[in-house]
Amino acid sequence: MINISIEGDTRIAADFAEAPNKVQRAGLRAMNRAISAARTVMAREMSRDLNLRVGVVREALRMRTATFGATEAVLSASKAKRIPVIDMSATGPYPSRGRGRGVSWRNEGQRKRDPKSFIAVMRTGHRGVFKRAGTRRLKIIEQFGPSLGRVFEKFKPLGAARAREVFASAFDHEFKFVNGQVGAGTDSDAAE
Repeated sequence: MINISIEGDTRIAADFAEAPNKVQRAGLRAMNRAISAARTVMAREMSRDLNLRVGVVREALRMRTATFGATEAVLSASKAKRIPVIDMSATGPYPSRGRGRGVSWRNEGQRKRDPKSFIAVMRTGHRGVFKRAGTRRLKIIEQFGPSLGRVFEKFKPLGAARAREVFASAFDHEFKFVNGQVGAGTDSDAAE
């Protein structure tokens, strides 16, 4: 989990809570920009590592933005929810009709293959990679890869560094914006 919050001396946090509305608004907007930038870099790197589309990873990341009531922006990924194998560039015969060569997929830079798996579309329209639980006519179980939470931990320092970098530059800009010193799309320094 990546958190961006006002921490440190309790007086600093109290001063921030009692700060004028414009300062709080600038801080919250900067936090939200920073956590959004962290999500972007994390999604890109995690998708590269898992060989997934960036959109799949981005949707799986949970982001909570900062508000006046909760002055903390949070980015996290579930360790319990695993990635469906079909999203990992799964290939195989469809429909296999029981005579397939199995399914192969990419996982963390390697190509993996399971000769007993098959690709199917359920009555609900859900498409996935499945495997029978035992012999014929037993129920089928969808196949999953690693959890995003494990991969999230691997790239957490990169996301936190990007969040700090963006917050440092965004706070100054947002403070000028809420005070009317910066117009829409222009910077007061650029005008001089």
